[in-house]
Amino acid sequence: MQIQVTDGYITGYAQTGGFVDGIEVPDDFLGDMTPEEIRCCRFENGAVVLDESRLLQQQEAGELEQLREMRAIECFPVVNRGKPWYDRLTPQQQSELDSWYQSWLDVTISHDIPQMPAWIRGGLKAGTREYIQ
Repeated sequence: MQIQVTDGYITGYAQTGGFVDGIEVPDDFLGDMTPEEIRCCRFENGAVVLDESRLLQQQEAGELEQLREMRAIECFPVVNRGKPWYDRLTPQQQSELDSWYQSWLDVTISHDIPQMPAWIRGGLKAGTREYIQ
C-alpha cells in the first residue's frame, strides 16, 4: 500500500498501484479509519497522527453545507414567490414569514433549523417540500 502526502497530510492512498513519490506503508497502516478521518491525518516519523482540530473543522464545514442545502430547499422557494403572493399575506403571516426567513438566514450561526409556519406547511404538496403554486 502507498500513501500520498502533501504538506504533511495524507491526501491519498492506493491499495493497488501507487503514486509518484508515494510512501510505502503496511497494508493495515490506516486501520479502521474512515475516509474523512484519513483526510485529517498527518504522516509523522512513519506514523499516522489524527489532527482532531482539522477533523472538527471539516465536520463543521460539512454541517454548514448541509444547513445551506436545507435552506435552499425549504426556505428559498417560499420566500422567492414574488409580489403577487406577498400581497395576499395578512400582516400576521408577513410577520411570521419574516421571522422564519431571518431564522433561516441565521441557521449557519445558530444551527437551529426553524419550524415552518403552519399556514405555509399546509401549502406543500403531500410528501414533498415543494410548495403548491
